[in-house]
Amino acid sequence: MKNVIVISRCQKIKKSSQIKYIFHFKGVYLGLQVNSMELTSETALKTGHDYLMRVQVRAYEDGILMGSILTSHDLDDITSH
Repeated sequence: MKNVIVISRCQKIKKSSQIKYIFHFKGVYLGLQVNSMELTSETALKTGHDYLMRVQVRAYEDGILMGSILTSHDLDDITSH
């Protein structure tokens, strides 16, 4: 499992047995095309907010990068100081 640094916007929250956050992302990871990220987090995040995150990648499937957020910072909090 690799850790990556990502800046992305939270687009949606999926509630099931575990809350998952869907993030906008267009790019490449280890040579694989990524269209979005589905991440879990220990802290609550808000849709429509941009985050700087350290993410532990767990899997990749059909253009979706899956993992868990190790640390996150809302960019609004960073830029407003």
